[in-house]
Amino acid sequence: MRIDLFWKGPHFYEDVKGMTGDHDWGLYQIYILHPVYGNDTLVYIGETREAFGHRLTDPAHNWMGDHRENNSGRIRIHTGRIVPNKENQAPASDTWIEHAESLLIFAHGPSWNGQYAKNRPKVPADFHVLNWGQYGLLLPEVSGARWRIPPQDFLPADTGSWNPRRVGYRLEQ
Repeated sequence: MRIDLFWKGPHFYEDVKGMTGDHDWGLYQIYILHPVYGNDTLVYIGETREAFGHRLTDPAHNWMGDHRENNSGRIRIHTGRIVPNKENQAPASDTWIEHAESLLIFAHGPSWNGQYAKNRPKVPADFHVLNWGQYGLLLPEVSGARWRIPPQDFLPADTGSWNPRRVGYRLEQ
């Protein structure tokens, strides 16, 4: 299964508040000025089946806390929508959105997704997410084959020091 996400952004928080149309739903990324990691740090990946503007301003989802009001000019948001491709012409299902979100969170480990970034995604091995457009700091492609299987299950025992969150790794002698 291949999911194509078309990303737009970066948007200011104030602009996203106005995204309330029927097609303004999908996945989103939050970038802020982080006190440790610096400017334009990816801190959160989320999904919504309601409009982006409703989700990001909902008081019940006050996970942005002081950043939302005090630093709204420093918040940058990328919005991603699932677009049809040759493999899947059907409307996006809740399962596709959940799989895409869990893969992106695990592969990138944003700090505000803390507990979810540690959980290996439960997605099919043939599930692929391709990021198009203005996808920010995300990898252009993530897949179930790469991120759902613990490395010890497919690597030989002599691989040395290997970190599954890095794009590449070096074998130690």
